[in-house]
Amino acid sequence: MSLLLRVAVLLLLCPLFARAQTDCGTWSLHTDRDVAASGEFRSAPAARPASVGDKTTFFTHIPDGRAQATLRHVGRHASYWVDDARVNTLNMARLRSLSAEFDNVIYPQARAWFGSEWLPGVDGDTRVTVLLHDVAANNTSAGFGGYFSQVDELPLELESNAREMIYLDVFALRDYDWFRFINLVAHEFTHLLNWRQRGGSTDERWLEEGRGAFAEWALYGNIHGLFLREYLNTPPQSLTSDNSFGTWYGASFLLLMYLHDHFGGRAFAEAYGRVPRRGVAAIDAALEEIGRSERVAEIFPTWALANLLNNRGVMPLAGYRSVPVDFSVPSVRVAKRGAYPAAGSAPLREWSVSYVEFSRAPAGPLAFSVEGDVGSEYTANVWRSRTRDYLALPLAGDGTASLRVADAAEGETYTLVLTTPVAQELTYRVEQDDGDDPGGWGPFIVRTGPAVKRLLVDGVMPARRAAAGVLTPQGALPVAADVRRIALSSDGLWAAAGWGVAKFDRGDPAKLSLAHVVGTAGEARDVATNGVTVYVAEDTAGVGIYDAGAGSPLGRVNQGGAAAHLALHGDHLFVLDARAGLRAYDISAPADPRLVQALFSGTGHFLHAADDRLYVSDGGNGFRVFSIAGMPAMPQEGLLELIVFGAAPHRGLIWGGSGVLVGIDTADPNASEIAVSMNTTAQPRDMALRGDILVTAESEAGMRLVDVSGEPRTIGRAPTRGAAHAVALDGPWAYLADGRGGVAVMNVGDMRAPQYVSHVDTFGLSGKAHANGRRVYVANGRGGLAVMERTGVLAHVPLRGDAQDVAARGALAYVATTAGLEVVDLTNIGAPTVGEPVGVSEPASGVALSEDGTQAYVAAGNVIVHDVTGPRPQRGRTLSVGGRGVSVSVSGDLLSIAVAEDGFELYDISTPGAPAFLARTRDARNARAIVRHDDALFVGAGADVIVYDIADPRQPSEIARWDAQFDVRALATRNGRVFAGGESGVTGWDARDPVSPALLFRERSFRWVGGLALEGPRLYVSDVDRVHVFRREDDGALYVSDPVTSRSEPQAAADAYVTGVGQSFPNPFNPETWIPFELAATSRVDVAIYDMAGRLVRTIVSPVLADGRYATRTRAIHWDGRNERGDIAPGGLYFYRFTAAPVGGGPPFTMTGRMALSP
Repeated sequence: MSLLLRVAVLLLLCPLFARAQTDCGTWSLHTDRDVAASGEFRSAPAARPASVGDKTTFFTHIPDGRAQATLRHVGRHASYWVDDARVNTLNMARLRSLSAEFDNVIYPQARAWFGSEWLPGVDGDTRVTVLLHDVAANNTSAGFGGYFSQVDELPLELESNAREMIYLDVFALRDYDWFRFINLVAHEFTHLLNWRQRGGSTDERWLEEGRGAFAEWALYGNIHGLFLREYLNTPPQSLTSDNSFGTWYGASFLLLMYLHDHFGGRAFAEAYGRVPRRGVAAIDAALEEIGRSERVAEIFPTWALANLLNNRGVMPLAGYRSVPVDFSVPSVRVAKRGAYPAAGSAPLREWSVSYVEFSRAPAGPLAFSVEGDVGSEYTANVWRSRTRDYLALPLAGDGTASLRVADAAEGETYTLVLTTPVAQELTYRVEQDDGDDPGGWGPFIVRTGPAVKRLLVDGVMPARRAAAGVLTPQGALPVAADVRRIALSSDGLWAAAGWGVAKFDRGDPAKLSLAHVVGTAGEARDVATNGVTVYVAEDTAGVGIYDAGAGSPLGRVNQGGAAAHLALHGDHLFVLDARAGLRAYDISAPADPRLVQALFSGTGHFLHAADDRLYVSDGGNGFRVFSIAGMPAMPQEGLLELIVFGAAPHRGLIWGGSGVLVGIDTADPNASEIAVSMNTTAQPRDMALRGDILVTAESEAGMRLVDVSGEPRTIGRAPTRGAAHAVALDGPWAYLADGRGGVAVMNVGDMRAPQYVSHVDTFGLSGKAHANGRRVYVANGRGGLAVMERTGVLAHVPLRGDAQDVAARGALAYVATTAGLEVVDLTNIGAPTVGEPVGVSEPASGVALSEDGTQAYVAAGNVIVHDVTGPRPQRGRTLSVGGRGVSVSVSGDLLSIAVAEDGFELYDISTPGAPAFLARTRDARNARAIVRHDDALFVGAGADVIVYDIADPRQPSEIARWDAQFDVRALATRNGRVFAGGESGVTGWDARDPVSPALLFRERSFRWVGGLALEGPRLYVSDVDRVHVFRREDDGALYVSDPVTSRSEPQAAADAYVTGVGQSFPNPFNPETWIPFELAATSRVDVAIYDMAGRLVRTIVSPVLADGRYATRTRAIHWDGRNERGDIAPGGLYFYRFTAAPVGGGPPFTMTGRMALSP
């Protein structure tokens, strides 16, 4: 986080510091971050095998900086590093006590309550990293005692340490009393667990901190009484968005405790730990999972009564089992009325409570009435103390609620309890009434879950890299996406998806359908369109220009920086570069933009054009407003030294997000100021206006609707599955770029009751891969199982847990997930079926099948043998390995297990269901990957591939160590070749002489390698959101007797052709090249070739072709390197647009690739 943004967040939250401080600093980091620009990836090394005394440099996040640290102690579940600049402060006796407490209490008990951390995790290390440094940078324990930063779990983010990691203040270790300190550690560790259990995201701020406070109670019985009283003393506070310690550590804790006490006990807490949702939706999902029918909206009014009374003696739900009775709303904080008729109003914020006490009530029928906004949601209940009844006021469709108490006795006391999930002002009236009973309930607003559709790109994205040694790139297969920007055209929605841009058809807005994709030359970070032309910010590749109809390339703008954000206004394109600053281009000739203005340079964060103004936010200059009515002149109209996300002008203010929602007054163009602000649940990232209603994309909280006609107030909210980054409105529809969640579609025709109608899912993190015949299976994290062939992705299969590893045989895939072992039947690839997971005690991280296919070996802490001969796997023996088994492999009768920090173990599986122990070796520290070839065993351990001679598997002996130069996460071997992958690299060796292997290639241009698979002559590399496909040229005769490709396919479906196009070969080329493809049906095929400027160079038309594979030089499309006139084309980069139109009808298939003609 930049210093400017951190200052903005802390200034806007400064009221917090006027009250008591918390030990936890995690809340101050709950602002969203931009993806790192190319070339700015983290520089901290990933975890390596370490010994006490080793040194490394870490990024710190409070404060921003770096710390050189020394490993001072290693426990069973954590490694403890201490900032060298504070080593004189270290109390080693306390550090050893902390390690024992963490190993024996905090780690096992917190995981039992809330689920596991990511194992083996982003660093492949089963131990948590703990860094002790001066958190407050003040040489004292004053200030924050510790924190967790999700940045460390995201290896591509700036300043990521790429570890499962928490931070503790070294002075707090020395000065805090012990009970306070161990509660702090439990709290921070719970944040780390929560990130994993929320599907790779922090929760909304109020629940994130509330869950940490709940963990302190669950492990140690600790209650933050000060913060409980702060909330109870100010009952109108918003539970979700007041952003105070009283709501985070008081109200949120009380709600979770109330749910624990009355709605499921520990079963609720454990279920809440398992659901990958956030906010109120996570609580509702947990209640549903344990079979409860209640939801937060129904529970909230009784929780409000419990806070008022905290007395279970008067009514079971009117108090807590686990919170002392002296914690309740003080009487002086309850509004009092004693004269009748009594009337008044109660302004409420979202998810807040108001209490009004009516004493000395008159006798006879007593009428209570409440009025809110028409169509709004609220509840009104009356606590009748004499009879101990909690009476509901039925809600009618006109926004009124009423109740008639026929037997009211003179002098009675009643308390009206008003609650609402949206901000509104409620009016009430109480009086004697002789009328009739008004009747029953009115209608409720019902919100249903969205219809979820998985994005499936059944083609190959063009390769972005040149050949590396024996590898020839053949493109990339998208398996996930991080959608942060979208653009609407009259007929579609364009989404920037990293590997390219995807266009969705909006013919039915509630059901987006993929129209086509365009592979881009660089990482697609933003997209803008005028309906005719599409402009894509492609990082270091500049700005790509494409035809909006066909997706064919028209031209390119190379800025020499890293294009990150785009805005269109008339005939001008504005580009905010992460390095080169702001540039303006005249695009009256769309394919040939002309630079007309170059302004400041800095780190770009946001760009938007509207109403003849350009809104720009960057790290070096803050938030600026320019007039663009008289281009190319761009006079400045506003300046605010804060980073602001989003810009929506309304009635003299510009609404944006800077930690919270802010309204900016730009009357003084050189000294703008924040005129009004409103607390939000998460960071507002983008916004759009319809009338007086502001629709915001609010990071982890989803979509918020705010009435800004006066003082801003929330009138509606709709959580999304991912993290909302951008919003676009069209008629009654709101479209949100939902980060790794994909694209969300909301119906906002009724602004007070937004409906979440559909979702295009792009979750995933490509990891371990397995080849079986022509198919390759990729464990895709939260995205489940991805099944592919080299021509495209065939299926995405959602699973109960996050997919970690996969093995396959025949039509069945066996997936190790965080929920256990899940079996996928792919007999019908169009409709796969998934069995119930077979649970294991720890999240499963590895799986392998015996050669006869009867047993599955699942690494889940220990290794569990499963009999898979029947319709459902049956658990058999458990192999108690010496440490934590993270990876398994089978070769013949040998089962090999990588046991993380404890090396590896070998078992004889000649009887597959009864493995017999052979050997254990502990010198391969941090073993994370293991494969065998003949009598050699290859173990990925840290940055080494260690080779063992296992001619006698009972006595493995080390014979060589190869330096991979990166942290090895994956290994693959075949016919004497060994491939290692991890971090940003893949290396290959000819290992037929393992003592002196020949280096085949070393490629370091990946983003974060998670898995490798070999299929015939191809190498598949899992790389975050895509799988790269390479053809291996290391041995032309290698595949004649290839045991995989020569095996007969077990199902006919594997032989079906899939329409698609591959990477041209050779590439680069001179003078000629071939373009391979497949056809699923008889089709007309043509290829259009364009130069870098988008000019058509050559069109190649083929006759009608039958279905089949056209991949050899005699069958593929041939280009001789000449243009239409027969002239030799100059050297440079070219694009080929492949089109296959089925003669039997149906939409044509189109895909764009790129190739380089060598001079």
